[in-house]
Amino acid sequence: MSRIRFELTEETITNNFGETLYRIRATEDIPARFVSAGDLGGWVSSTHTESGKPRIGKNAWVEGGAEVFGQARVTGHARVSDRAQIYGTARVKGRARVQDDAQVKDSATVKGSCLIQGQARIGDNATVKGSAQVLGVVEGNAKVSGRAVISSGTINGHAVVADAATVSRSYVTGSAEVSGNAVVGADSLISEDAVITGQAKIRFSTVSGAAHITAPVPSHATVTGNAEITRSWHCFSFGPIGHTDNLATVYRCVGDEIAVECDTEVTEEYQPVIDVATEQIRRQAEPVADLCFELTEETKELADGTTVFRIRATKDQEELGVTVGDLGGWVSSLFTDNGQPRLDNAWVADEAVLRDNALLADQAIVEHYAVVKDNAQVTGASVISGRVTLAGETTVAAICHIGGDGELRGQSCVHPVVHVNISGTISDADFYDSSDFVSFGPLDDGRLITVAKLRDRGSLITVTEVETGKHHSMTGAKFLKSIEPDVGDLRAEITRILREWELAR
Repeated sequence: MSRIRFELTEETITNNFGETLYRIRATEDIPARFVSAGDLGGWVSSTHTESGKPRIGKNAWVEGGAEVFGQARVTGHARVSDRAQIYGTARVKGRARVQDDAQVKDSATVKGSCLIQGQARIGDNATVKGSAQVLGVVEGNAKVSGRAVISSGTINGHAVVADAATVSRSYVTGSAEVSGNAVVGADSLISEDAVITGQAKIRFSTVSGAAHITAPVPSHATVTGNAEITRSWHCFSFGPIGHTDNLATVYRCVGDEIAVECDTEVTEEYQPVIDVATEQIRRQAEPVADLCFELTEETKELADGTTVFRIRATKDQEELGVTVGDLGGWVSSLFTDNGQPRLDNAWVADEAVLRDNALLADQAIVEHYAVVKDNAQVTGASVISGRVTLAGETTVAAICHIGGDGELRGQSCVHPVVHVNISGTISDADFYDSSDFVSFGPLDDGRLITVAKLRDRGSLITVTEVETGKHHSMTGAKFLKSIEPDVGDLRAEITRILREWELAR
């Protein structure tokens, strides 16, 4: 049998399935999990499965009241904690975390750096991987991957939820796909071969057939067949119709055909409304947007040749301190490539720049000399200031404040209520808390040392010579194994931070 780094103690319990489980004890240090020889862990039914494979891999750990039994295994750098249960022939591997009251069962696989938490249930032949977060149910042959978040609801059948998509309180089934930056919520049903992707937003709606949606759809819509909705004005929903609560949905289909969905007969009273909506879609004309800004004639050319325009406020935004006629910062156009307003009740101030397909929404503000570019998005009353640059697919959620002179790029994600001043270039940052970026210095020797939390449970330590700007970076894993760089007394403090991040929920 393969070597293991734990043993069974004499402490036993009988769980809710009638299985006898044994408390485990580490027989040697497991540095990758910050576990020391002699530490007590969670509960297992045996040291090995019936096939002779270790129940817990050499760099994995099971702790607290967590249970692993049946033919299930926890391997790689995975951690299972709290009251979580892993059973059947399930596998938890990679850097995955399973915690709270979550269950992974049957022949399900959880891998990558995903987080399974709350009352999540992963069963049947489902797979969850990447950096996905699941608090709902994933079963059947469903697959959840990328940075997808299933905050509630059910994913089953052969459905796929991928990329940075979010599903809440909804049902995704059949061979449906939810991907890109799509958001599906509020009791929606996505089924059959429907594809919801791009910047789609679906609420209180039903989407089925071979529908393909990449733009926001109005609430309470019913879309089916070969629908092809790539702009927000490709779909209208209104009602109630007649004496019922039924709504009518008018939407664009493949080949610029127009379809109408309504569970009741459309009366003469509503036919003119449907006719107007149909004509609007057929012309593929964008409705006049109620923008909060306009472009002035003042322009400048950026270093890469991009032309940006000074903006002027077209409405008051009291929360942002903006009055009609105020001049702002610089933007490259009114709309992004997919037709979304670049500023949606948000503002660019001072000499800040918003360009490419970047978006600001919901009272977000970019000020001073900050730059938001590529496909970055900032929402929910967040503030980007100083000389910060947000690039790539970076997203900043509600009530954040990002300052300093650093750059977030790649698939960086700043979660709600994070306040940090960043320095250096950080790819794939993952800031859940203001303590997820820590700065020491400048020190007496002129160096600045920063520690940043990354996606996939990674970390980055950067040492910068302030005067010259020269810097050296290494991963947290490499830092723990090396005596370089020489950070003196800070080594213990940095190690403490890395350990806290490893154990963090």
